[in-house]
Amino acid sequence: MFIRFKMESHLISWSVAVFLMVSVFYGACLGLECEYFNITECPTPDKPCEMRRNVTCTSEDPSSHTTSCFALWQRGPAPDSVEVLRFKGCFINNKDCIGMDSCVDRNHKQLKNSSLHTHYCCCESDFCNRDYVWLPKPTSPPVNQKIVEVERNGIRGWAWISVLVASFCILCVIVAFLVHRRVQQKPLPTSTSNLTDEENILLDKSESSHVLTHVDLVEPKATGRFGSVWKATMVGQPDWVAVKILPLREKTSWRLEQEVYSLPLMCDSQLILGYFGARTDPDSMQLWLISEYITNGSLYDYMKGHELSWSEVLKVALTMCQGLSFLHDEISSVKGVKPAVAHRDFKSKNVLLRPDLTACIADFGLAFIFYPSKLVGTNHGQTGTRRYMAPEVLDGAVSFTRDNFQRIDMYACGLVLWELASRCSNQQGPVGEYRLPFEEHVGQQPSLEEMIECVVTQRKRPTLRNDWQSHPGLAVLSEAIKESWDQDAEARISASCIVERLHSVSNKII
Repeated sequence: MFIRFKMESHLISWSVAVFLMVSVFYGACLGLECEYFNITECPTPDKPCEMRRNVTCTSEDPSSHTTSCFALWQRGPAPDSVEVLRFKGCFINNKDCIGMDSCVDRNHKQLKNSSLHTHYCCCESDFCNRDYVWLPKPTSPPVNQKIVEVERNGIRGWAWISVLVASFCILCVIVAFLVHRRVQQKPLPTSTSNLTDEENILLDKSESSHVLTHVDLVEPKATGRFGSVWKATMVGQPDWVAVKILPLREKTSWRLEQEVYSLPLMCDSQLILGYFGARTDPDSMQLWLISEYITNGSLYDYMKGHELSWSEVLKVALTMCQGLSFLHDEISSVKGVKPAVAHRDFKSKNVLLRPDLTACIADFGLAFIFYPSKLVGTNHGQTGTRRYMAPEVLDGAVSFTRDNFQRIDMYACGLVLWELASRCSNQQGPVGEYRLPFEEHVGQQPSLEEMIECVVTQRKRPTLRNDWQSHPGLAVLSEAIKESWDQDAEARISASCIVERLHSVSNKII
C-alpha cells in the first residue's frame, strides 16, 4: 500500500511538471500579437498618418520568453508638446521587457535628437503597445509618501505583495529549469546572427563617421515605397547635401550602395552621383546615405515640366550613356581596378541632371558588381521596376552572365532615350505631354501580368514618331533606341556604341 502511494505521488508530480512545461511551450509557440507602425511608410513622413496593422511576433527559441511588443515616439522639450509616433512592432531578446504588461517608459533622462525627446517602451502581453505612456521616475522619491502609502494599504497590501512575489518565484524556478535543460541540449551561439536588425545596426559603430553625425535635415524632396530623400546641411560642406533615408528592412540595399561607391574611380567620376558616406540613426532606427544634392532633381522630374532642345537632348543622352558605359566597363588605374557593374534598375528617376544638364547616375541598391573571383549565381529573378524590365526578365528566361545583365540595362536605357526624344522641341509636330514608357498601352500603374502580355507576348514598344526621321539627330537617336530595346538581347547595342553614334552627329547638328 505504501509503495503504491509513493508511485502515485511521483506520477502526480511528473504530470504537474509536464503540464507546466507544455503550457509554457504552447504559449510561446502561439506567438505574441502586437500593433505595427512605421512612419517611413506614411505618404508624407514628416506628418503623422494612420497606417497601423496587427502582426504576430514569434521567437526562434520557444523555450524562452524573448518576444515582446515595442513603441518608439518623440515629443518636443515643452511639457505640453505634441507626441509623434515613429515605430511600433516586435522586439526580440530584450530582457527589460519581461513581466511588463503595459508599454510604459519610466526613463527620466531622455536621449535627444536635435530638440526632440525620444521615448521607448516594451511589454509582453497581446497588443500591449497599442497604448504607450511616459511616466518618469522622480529623481528623488519622497520617503514620507511611500510610508503613507504602506500605512494606507495596511496588511491587505502586504498580503497581495507576498502572493505576487511567491508566484513570481515559482515562475522563475520553472523558467530556470527549462532554460537549464535547453542549454544542456543546445550549444550557445557564437555570433550575432540571432540578433534583430535593430540590434545589428546599432551595434555596428563603424558605419558612421564623426562628420556624418552632424547632418541636419531641412526639407523632404521625394518619398517612395523604399524610403525618402531629404535636402540637408552637413558640417564642413558649403553646399546642400541629399540624405536618402531607408528603413531597416532595406539594410542589404544600403550596404550594397556603400560597396558600389567604394569601388576605385567611382567617386572621381562626374558621371556618377557624388557620395559623402553613410550612417545609422539610433534614435529613429533608420539608415542614411549622404550624397551630392542635385538642384534639377531626376530626369523624370525635369522632363515632366520642361521641353528640351536638340542640343539639350544630345547633352543629356551623351552624358547618360557615358555614365552607363563607365559602369559597365572594367577599368584599370593607379587607384586599382574598377570591376564592371550592372545597375539593374536603370530608369529616368535614377538619372539626375546637374545645373548644366549633364547627367549623372544614382541609386545602386540593386546593382551587381562583377568581381573577377565572384560567381554571378542564379538567385536574381525579376528585379527592378517592372515598366523598365527587359522581355527576358519578365519571361524569367535569363542566364545570369555579365553580358546579359548589361543587355538588360541597355533595354532600359533605350526606354529612357525614348522619353528624351518624346520631349524634344526640334521635332516637326507638336510636343505632347510627358508620358512614361508603355503608358499608351498599359497606363500608369501596370501589373506584372500586363507588362508580360505587352512586352513579351505582343512585343510592343513605345511609338517612334515618323517625323523624328526628318531631323538628322533624332533619326540617329531613333535608330539607337530601336537597337537598344531589341527583343533579342544579343542584338542590343552597348552604351559605348550609342556614345560613338551621338558623337558623330554632335558637331554637325545644332
